[in-house]
Amino acid sequence: MGITGLMKLISEEAPDSMKKWDLTHYFGETIAIDTSICIYQFLAANGDLKNHNDQQTGHILGLLQRTAKYLEAGIKPVYVLEGKPPEMKKGTLDERKLKRQTAEHEFRGIAGLQAAEDIRRTSSVSSVSRLTKKPRVDVASQAYCVQSLINDKDVLEDPSKAAKMKELIKRTTKLTNTHLNDCKRLFGLIGIPVVEAPGEAEAQCVQLCKESKAHAVASEDSDCLPLGTPLLLRNFKADQPVEEYNTTNVLKGLKLSLEEFLDLCILCGCDYCEKIEGVESKEALHLIREHRSIEEILKNTESRFQIPDDWPYAKARELFRDPDVTKDVADLQWTAPKEKELITFLVGEHDFSQDRVELVVKRINNARSLRSQPTIKSFFKRVLPKKTQPTVERFFKPT
Repeated sequence: MGITGLMKLISEEAPDSMKKWDLTHYFGETIAIDTSICIYQFLAANGDLKNHNDQQTGHILGLLQRTAKYLEAGIKPVYVLEGKPPEMKKGTLDERKLKRQTAEHEFRGIAGLQAAEDIRRTSSVSSVSRLTKKPRVDVASQAYCVQSLINDKDVLEDPSKAAKMKELIKRTTKLTNTHLNDCKRLFGLIGIPVVEAPGEAEAQCVQLCKESKAHAVASEDSDCLPLGTPLLLRNFKADQPVEEYNTTNVLKGLKLSLEEFLDLCILCGCDYCEKIEGVESKEALHLIREHRSIEEILKNTESRFQIPDDWPYAKARELFRDPDVTKDVADLQWTAPKEKELITFLVGEHDFSQDRVELVVKRINNARSLRSQPTIKSFFKRVLPKKTQPTVERFFKPT
C-alpha cells in the first residue's frame, strides 16, 4: 500500500518535513479521513467481536469511539469511502488476495485443520458470548474460529503459536460491502458527512483539500503525497502523537519539484505498475536528481537496468495527475446525532450496552455544544484534559 520505501526516505532526506502534534492541535479543522484503512485496523484488532446474528461489530465500535474523540478535540471529520479501483491496480489487488490466501492456508496448517468448514465445526455454536447474553458462533474474521483455537490447551502452552495465529488472522481481514454499509449508517446517525469516492478514497481526500473543503488528509497511505495533499496526517488518533507531513517541505528537503517527486514515487514502486528491478528509494532519488524525469533516466541509463517490458509508467503518472474523483462536492454538513435511531442501531441490532451508548451520545452532544460557543479561546489551539477510556467490554451488554 502506497509508495515503497518513501516514508523512510523522507525521514532520512527531509526530516524537517514531519512534525508531531497532539490530536487537539487540529481543533476547528476539517479533516478528510481515508476510512477504509480505519475499518481494516478495527477489524484486525477486534475481528472476533460479533452480534447475535454473527455479524462483526469491531469496526462499528472502533469508529464510534474514535469519532467521539475527534469531536471532543474540536475536529470536524469527513469520512471518505472507497470506490472502484483503477484497472491498473489489478496486479496489486491480486497480490493482496494471494497474500490473504497464503495466510489462511498457513493458519489452517498451524491449527491442524484442512478447511474452513473444519474450523467452523470446531466452534461452539451454542456458546454464550462474554460480552452479550445471546448465543453466537465464536468465529473470527474470514469465518475462522480464533478464540476457541487460541484458547486450546496445546496452543496456550506455546505462546509463540498463539501469537502467530493472531497475526495470521489479521492478514486475512477483508473489507466487505456490509462493513461499508454499517459505517455509512453509523456516520449518518452520528451526524458526520460521508463522501463516496468514485475511485480511490485517498485521491478523493486530496481533492477535498484542493477545493479548500478540508485542511488535511488523515491516512496511512503515502500515495497522498504524490497526489498533492498539502498535509498528510498519519497515526491520526488520540493515543499517540499525530505525524504531520508537509508536502511543500518534503519537496524542499528532497530538492524536487512535484512532477519530479511523482516520478520518484513511480521509480520507488507504486500500486499501478511494477518498478525497475534493483532500483531502491535511495538510488531512485539519485537518478531523479541527476536526470529530472523517468524519460531522461531511460534514455541515459538503459544499459544499466533491466526495464520491464512495455513499462506503463506514463499511464501510472496520469493516474496520479488526474485521478477519478468527484469535483465540487456539495457543502459538507455536520448535524446533531439521531439519538433514538443510533441507540436502536447499536443496542437493538448490535448488542451494545445502552448505558455506554447513551454516554457516548452525551459526549458527542457536549462536544458539539462546546464547539459552537464563540469564545476568545476558539481562536487558539485548545488542549483538552485526558480522560480514562472505557474498555471494549464495557460497550456491550453484560452477561
